[in-house]
Amino acid sequence: VAASFLISCIAIWGVINGGGPFIAKGENINQAMLFLQAFLGVTTMTSLLLAATITEHASAENLLRQSETKYRELVETGNSIIVKLDTKGKITFFNEFAQEFFGFSEVEILGKSPVGTIIAQNDTAEKSIAVMMIDIVQNPELYQQNEYENIRKNGEKVWVSWSNKMLLNAKGNFIGIIAIGTNITERKKGELAIQKLNEELENRVAERTATLAA
Repeated sequence: VAASFLISCIAIWGVINGGGPFIAKGENINQAMLFLQAFLGVTTMTSLLLAATITEHASAENLLRQSETKYRELVETGNSIIVKLDTKGKITFFNEFAQEFFGFSEVEILGKSPVGTIIAQNDTAEKSIAVMMIDIVQNPELYQQNEYENIRKNGEKVWVSWSNKMLLNAKGNFIGIIAIGTNITERKKGELAIQKLNEELENRVAERTATLAA
């Protein structure tokens, strides 16, 4: 805008003093002034549009930075386990809550498979992860929600409810999975205790029935 103002001042000074491109193109001073007015109008509009574009761009960048900051705060400080896996099933992201919950630092866990770290080591688990990384592309609905018995670094077993979603790049290609987990250990213990109690009651009823029938 300041540059446009300076150019306008120079153009006006040139016309008044009988010089500049507008005098050369105009047949008289009045026509030269018309050319000058048109030039100033275009220059002013261009300057205003440019200023508006720059302001809008700066505002968009500021909003993007704020959004990224809020996202990082949510991911890092939220009370949910957040894990990302690449297409090979290796851990590429492990948020702070996950580190505290499972007892692994980023250095210890990144680049590793969930199996042998947060999932007990066995052939079935290895195959399950491998199958999921392939099958989730074709049947994402099968892996949206599941409950899994996980393991902490100290060997303690915990139950986690996982919500899984595919990660795609800008071209729509599959690049991994993001899994968000919630600790359901206490709830699961209660469910298992009730299940065990029901089984015991059923056994007692069956035994009593058999005794009476004898």
